[in-house]
Amino acid sequence: FSLTELSRLRCLVGDHVGALEALAPLTLPPRGDGSELVEQCALCHANTLYHAGVCYLMLRRFEDASSVLCDLVALVARLLKPGTAVLRQSTASQVHKLSEKALSLLAIAVALVPGKAAGRARQMVAERHADRLRRLEQGDVGCFEDVFEMACPKFVTAGAVDYSTGVNVGQDAFRAQVQTFMDDVKQHLGFGALRAYMRLYTSIDLSTAPPGGAGPAAAGASAAAGPGGAVVPPMATQLLAFKHKLT
Repeated sequence: FSLTELSRLRCLVGDHVGALEALAPLTLPPRGDGSELVEQCALCHANTLYHAGVCYLMLRRFEDASSVLCDLVALVARLLKPGTAVLRQSTASQVHKLSEKALSLLAIAVALVPGKAAGRARQMVAERHADRLRRLEQGDVGCFEDVFEMACPKFVTAGAVDYSTGVNVGQDAFRAQVQTFMDDVKQHLGFGALRAYMRLYTSIDLSTAPPGGAGPAAAGASAAAGPGGAVVPPMATQLLAFKHKLT
């Protein structure tokens, strides 16, 4: 319990690496066989998966985020299955809210890196939020911000508040985390066309590709200057940036 709460606290103050390090002694996601103590408390189990999913999302580990959030949605579906009264009403309500937030975060992960998201992740989101997923995949920046603000935890500041100033800074930490995530989202959305070309060229034989390249490399207007005056083609620059975002 102390490890899960420490992880939750670090997530809320924006220390996402530290939050995952606190969960290192645990198996995440749990194997589902009851071997982990966290599985014996449904609300603790759901909270742990939710905050771990947020941390993975903020660290651009979208595949891990999809896996953890999918497990959370599946867990809640089992707990709230009609005919299985295993939770009190108050606990069931809190777990259901976490599941709804997890679905929203899952939609973001699927929209940002489709190739990294498991098939069941897209299916889970499409069943409940098909219209929202469509807007996210079309690159609607406003939709990304609205969904993230609704689904993310209420981040707090790690320092003591100086009440003598009379300035309300209660939302500063929350807005800073949202802005950080949105800056990363805007960079990812710029790789949409590149990702489409990569899917195209992995589905055709190189022998059938036009000589000289007719894709984004050939469409580059100007080359960038690399170290030592070496010329770096625009396509190579984009690929390097894209690789950086996925690692």
